Amino acid sequence: MCLEGEDVSRFKVLLLDLLAEYKPLGFEETLLVNEIAQTIWRKNRFKAAEALAIHAYSFFKSQGEEQKGDVSLAIAQDASACGTIPRCLAAEDLLDRRLWAHFDRLRKIQKKRGFYPWKPLVITEGACDRPADKIAQTSGKEDARSARAVASADRANHAGTRQKGPPENDRDQPLPPQTLVQAEEIDQAPKKMKSSPPDK
Repeated sequence: MCLEGEDVSRFKVLLLDLLAEYKPLGFEETLLVNEIAQTIWRKNRFKAAEALAIHAYSFFKSQGEEQKGDVSLAIAQDASACGTIPRCLAAEDLLDRRLWAHFDRLRKIQKKRGFYPWKPLVITEGACDRPADKIAQTSGKEDARSARAVASADRANHAGTRQKGPPENDRDQPLPPQTLVQAEEIDQAPKKMKSSPPDK
């Protein structure tokens, strides 16, 4: 798969990362993961070829001296010579469509057996008052720990906003003691007026 001059260890790291994330089971899933790794590697190869072509065609001779131009000059000189850059772009587009087709096929196969490489963390309104297991459907101890950490951080942020920010409604703010005393005096005022005899 790797050509001469390419770093084989980088391809192995890419393949191991994909195997660790998707955890293929059986021949078909393993084959798809390998195809995904090879497609990504080929796509990066064409990107490197495109960059090298732009670099090579960006030089021009002026008064017998070689000078470096910009990207537009490189594209113009490549179009008049070999057309390497458009071919690289066409190959990248083809490999990109093949890559996502492999991803879709792998996800459909794994969905049938009930395996999901990742699950989104959905936090709804009032989630800070719920346990972490109800916030997200986690699979494994690491996912549960991360969900609990997010829930605790959300509780801390929620408590901080309650303490620092003003209440959304005036009814949520408790009345001060002086206001309560004044309210009681107002309520008892009609009673005092009825019980006290009129002034002569």
